[in-house]
Amino acid sequence: WAGWPAPCAGANATLRTLASHEFGFLPPEIMFWSAAERRIVMDYMVAHSVTATDIWKICVQNLSDGRFKMPETFQDQNYRPFLRQCASKEQVDTHLWCRLCALKLFQPLIYQWRASVP
Repeated sequence: WAGWPAPCAGANATLRTLASHEFGFLPPEIMFWSAAERRIVMDYMVAHSVTATDIWKICVQNLSDGRFKMPETFQDQNYRPFLRQCASKEQVDTHLWCRLCALKLFQPLIYQWRASVP
């Protein structure tokens, strides 16, 4: 923990790199999207045999490669400070994240992924 800011709300769980997290489900936030957007994501998953974990790994790789951007909310000093504490734009590959913060990141990354799907 040396050099870390105060732990986030989810730091009582195991800390891992983004790539080592796995999610067997899509974040509940996508349920607030329009029905059409949700249907596109779900239909794509079925048609291409893609799991939520597959999408997560694609999103993390794209974030690492710079094709996806770290959402601004993870960098904003006034918005959900526990998320900012887990987020590190410069250390996507090595920074340790709790599961809660990784899940909070998944939703905006899915949105970027969805925008890249034909």
